[in-house]
Amino acid sequence: MHKQRKGVSIKFKVALAAIISITVLTLAIVAFGYQLFESNVMENYGKYATTVLEYAYRVTEDYEFGDMIREREMPEGYEEMRKGLNRVKDTSDIKYLYAIYFDDIENLDSLTYAVNAKSQKEIDEGGKFTYLGTPCEADGFEKDTRMLFQKAVKNGIQESGLLVGYSLEYGKMLNGYKVIFDSNHKAVGLLCVEIDINVIQKDLNLYVRSITVIAVFVTLAVIAAYVHSAEHNVIRPLMEIINSTDAFVKKMKENAKPEDLSYEKVIVDTHDEISELADNIKSMAGSVKDYMINIRDITGEKERLGAELDVAIKIQEGILPGIFPPYPHRKEFELFASMAPAREVGGDLYDFFFVDDDHLALVIGDVTGKGIPAALYMVIAKTLLKTRTMMNWNSTSSILSDVNKQLCEGNDMEMFVTVWLAVIDLKTGKGIASNCGHENPVISNGNNVFNVKKYRHSPALGISGDLKFEEHEFEMKPGDCLFVYTDGVPEATNDKGEFWGIDRMIDSLNVEPENPPYELVKRVSDDIEKYVDGSERFDDLTMLCFKYLGNKE
Repeated sequence: MHKQRKGVSIKFKVALAAIISITVLTLAIVAFGYQLFESNVMENYGKYATTVLEYAYRVTEDYEFGDMIREREMPEGYEEMRKGLNRVKDTSDIKYLYAIYFDDIENLDSLTYAVNAKSQKEIDEGGKFTYLGTPCEADGFEKDTRMLFQKAVKNGIQESGLLVGYSLEYGKMLNGYKVIFDSNHKAVGLLCVEIDINVIQKDLNLYVRSITVIAVFVTLAVIAAYVHSAEHNVIRPLMEIINSTDAFVKKMKENAKPEDLSYEKVIVDTHDEISELADNIKSMAGSVKDYMINIRDITGEKERLGAELDVAIKIQEGILPGIFPPYPHRKEFELFASMAPAREVGGDLYDFFFVDDDHLALVIGDVTGKGIPAALYMVIAKTLLKTRTMMNWNSTSSILSDVNKQLCEGNDMEMFVTVWLAVIDLKTGKGIASNCGHENPVISNGNNVFNVKKYRHSPALGISGDLKFEEHEFEMKPGDCLFVYTDGVPEATNDKGEFWGIDRMIDSLNVEPENPPYELVKRVSDDIEKYVDGSERFDDLTMLCFKYLGNKE
């Protein structure tokens, strides 16, 4: 009897291949069907909303509603017009029908109701009308929606429009709108129809569930057919080959001399690739001696490459400064930095170094991507930044322009790196800085309260060799503290997929803002760990904190 072998059986592999293939196919079908279904449903909703809107618009034209809005008056025809709109809503499957206008067309927050319609059911249930001049709810419309409405009125757009909007007050709605004109053909407001499209999600979920159930049954049937076919046409013939090769393998395990190895050819009458496999194994046995020699050589080479790769990783990790305090003899400042990679090695970088006796350079950056490629690119970027800064540090924009040109040369992988670079005069606290697509720094100035310092950014390095970079001047007083970081800090995610965020980071820094840099960085790191609570980390966490103490001489 053939002994039991370890590893994954062909039956399992066949079943797994069937599962993966059908799963991928099902996902593709579901994704395509989902988009097609949603697109068709939204198109039909849009046509319906436009039809209802045009019908209601004719009602407003009969009562010269545009003049009412212009004069901000509600004459006798106002209520008759509302009744007409009520009838439109009664006979339509819509959520809201109303008219609005800007009390001050230049003020987005001046959106005001002109009229609203109620179905008979809403009236019977005590629904209240909104009259001309009633301000719209503060959170009733998104800012983008209000801007679109403002543009439509200003430009006097004749055609109806559609948009999908969301608000805390009303949820997700399909909004059809049309500009209302007065008798002088001047745009004065908008008539709007809203359809609740949250129900679409229910239909989409039902579609996904149905496809999933069908896919499960199809997968089981295909797996059964695959396994049966594999048993008859593959597994049994292979077992014959395996039985014949056991004797050959046994001799190899007993360290037999290569010239003593022999293989008994197996007759496999399947007339397919398995028959060819049996013949090829026989042929292969004749050259096993050379193969065994080669495999020994290859194994030694792999071990050598593995050892060299371990050394390379340690070198990459050690290129970031890791001794703190870095300059214990300098009393003008305190500094601490840390980098926790999401993988074995990371693409974030930080650095600090003296360019002369009185000027200290600070750098932090984030390379696109993760793992070994990002880490190697990080080493290149960090080296170029330090080398170029040491040559001439008077202009951070010039430094970044030169480094950017070098990074763009031969950048076939199209990688790029965001960088914040500053050079500080330790005698005066004055400095220059540039921000190339990086996060905004956080600074506490005099009052021991950290706040985000926002200013215009330049593009990231490595995107294009012809880019120009801006720089700005700043000044730190004794006691001021600077905190810079990569996007992995505010974008640390908990098990609900929620970001930690800038606000939580600021709150963490402001618990004890007078603390030295090490304790500030540690508090932020600890608070992040509490927030994510063991969730998988997808980005590197890098922070650098610099506290200016002043030139005590």
